[in-house]
Amino acid sequence: MVFNRHLGRTFKKSSFDYHLTRRGYPNNLFTDIIKFSKINKASIILDAGCGSGLSTLPFAKKGYSIIGIDFSEELLKIAKSEAINDVPEYLLGPFENYNFKQKFDLIISGQAFHWFDEKIAYKKCFEILNNKGYLAIFAKFHDYKRSDFLLKLKNIFEKNCEFFPEGLHHHDYEKDYIKEMNDYNMFTNIKSKTYDYFLEYSKEDYRDYIISNTWMLKLDVDKQANVMNEIDSLMSNYKWPMKIPLGAVLVLGRKLSVDEHF
Repeated sequence: MVFNRHLGRTFKKSSFDYHLTRRGYPNNLFTDIIKFSKINKASIILDAGCGSGLSTLPFAKKGYSIIGIDFSEELLKIAKSEAINDVPEYLLGPFENYNFKQKFDLIISGQAFHWFDEKIAYKKCFEILNNKGYLAIFAKFHDYKRSDFLLKLKNIFEKNCEFFPEGLHHHDYEKDYIKEMNDYNMFTNIKSKTYDYFLEYSKEDYRDYIISNTWMLKLDVDKQANVMNEIDSLMSNYKWPMKIPLGAVLVLGRKLSVDEHF
């Protein structure tokens, strides 16, 4: 993938800000996961890299048994505080080498799988999934190709932010994960689907979102201030609140059975 996986730990610097500026996924993405994976209320789900629970709670609220795991104690505290009456189980630790005591019927990973070591992560998923269980990887991105404002913002990022990811688009993500699932030969019946939608942001909320991204957090204080001055100048040319175009993608595959795998 195009992400520098070492940057994932940057979120520890600003967990609360990260949570406040992140919005959920389109509801039909979760509906499709349930439909494609054929899970039922007796199924056990694992959310790998659950963060503050944006992808965990939608399943809990639908009555599914789900466990979330993340290495960030700060984000897990937020996830637990957000749960209210829908209380999933949360585990603290790195997904790739956690010693799970049970197997799962479905593993989901929302906006997180790109932070894992793929060689370890796919093997881990294969090992802890029940026979013919499913792995669902999904993410959402601001769709720079559908907005004049976002294209200009992207140019600022590319010019100033060393760690701004190449190919940051949901269709690139889709192609990469289809290829990875096929290359590792542990999953079959691979399906994918994309979702185009809009989210409305106030100027202040969108500014906070920009600052919370890893490629901004990695800048030193003076460089970040200079970049934000340039972005503020750009934002002043547009009317707010603004509907920001997003694209989400789901890539899902079924674990190969022993006979199929060997």
